[in-house]
Amino acid sequence: MSDPPPQPATTDSGAGDVPALPEGFLAGASAASRRACLRFAAELLCFGPGVEDLGPALAAEPEEPRLQLLMALLNLYGLDPGCQLLAGQLLDGLQGGGGLDAFGRGLLEALIPWQAGAHGLALQRLEALSAAHPEALLLLKLIEWLCFCRGQELHGPRLLDRALQLEGPFPLHPDRLAIHSFALELCGRLGEARDLAEAAIAQRSANAWADHTLAHWALRSGRFQEGLEQQQHRSPTWAATSVGLRVHNLWHLALLHMALGDQAAAAGVLDGLIPSAPEGETTAPTGELIDVIALGWRLELAGAPQDGLWERLMPHLPPPRLDEPLLPFLAVHYAWALARADQQAGLQHLLTACDRAAAAPDPEAHWSWARGGAAIVRGVAAAGAGQWSAAASLLLPRQDRLGCGGGSDAQVQVLHQTVAAIERHACLLQ
Repeated sequence: MSDPPPQPATTDSGAGDVPALPEGFLAGASAASRRACLRFAAELLCFGPGVEDLGPALAAEPEEPRLQLLMALLNLYGLDPGCQLLAGQLLDGLQGGGGLDAFGRGLLEALIPWQAGAHGLALQRLEALSAAHPEALLLLKLIEWLCFCRGQELHGPRLLDRALQLEGPFPLHPDRLAIHSFALELCGRLGEARDLAEAAIAQRSANAWADHTLAHWALRSGRFQEGLEQQQHRSPTWAATSVGLRVHNLWHLALLHMALGDQAAAAGVLDGLIPSAPEGETTAPTGELIDVIALGWRLELAGAPQDGLWERLMPHLPPPRLDEPLLPFLAVHYAWALARADQQAGLQHLLTACDRAAAAPDPEAHWSWARGGAAIVRGVAAAGAGQWSAAASLLLPRQDRLGCGGGSDAQVQVLHQTVAAIERHACLLQ
């Protein structure tokens, strides 16, 4: 396919020039707050860098409840204990929903359990809110993210249902098309996924989330060379997206190199992704850190040791991150890095936190942690330390739960690759 002329990465122009928030939600807001809310929604839909502009808007109007609500949402996307704390403080200040319309109160009622880690309840509330407010396209992106938090492939049909229900009000919206295409890929409908991703790019050429679907399509369909060339051709447009999504798409590009047997090229991509803390911060964002760990992990499983990588990442795994890992998906990555760096104290912090999460008396803990998540983290730690027998006893009986702790189909694959490595070691010992 040929690319149309470049357009902005946000949904502020072209086919995406449609408000992603209900008009009633913005009634009574100042012109500046209204612009900030609409820009935030447009940017979050495509993982654009402009989401950060919400901060100055809130600083200018610190009592504006709509800005507070959306800032809480932005922090929840951070998947970091500090961000969770900030989100909680903002949501506490909004209890009762004063200054919010019915949509805003419904969003608040969904974000409260989200902040508490009850992702299943939050997902149910967002689905109901989206059904009541089909004009609020932003909710589709939030539903997509909560599906990620609970295991994206398992929840692909739910995401696809909501994307289809929004096809009527948003038939050509480039971000709805991109999300819809990803839902199709998660459901294994690969040809349709590719077609819809290309339709999304036709609507807005800078569409890194549609490129993300195409990377998934190439990896899952075995079209590695075609996918690599496609991603390399598209990669210059990723400069217009958020750093997190650019890194994630480059991670997928590295996986395509690995699928073609070129570990050196994948390692070269990894060298350019080693995270650093943003200005004013001490640790790298969670998403970027996870992608780097995941790529190093895969390279090691493929027989390419990453000497020195794990020690370089240790400053990005401070005690708060280990004491509140938030998702089993995050915890398994932390466990591999800590085990490879032989950081026993940090690893014990993490494992204790996982056991604590598994013992929590709530449905979400039962779904993600108690029914396998905590044991899978321990199994990954054992594998990372070369304790293959212990890893086998923990991971092999729980293979049906590997996708229940978060992550996409492509991201969870590293756990299946770790199980395969365990089985290879078992064969060698026979």
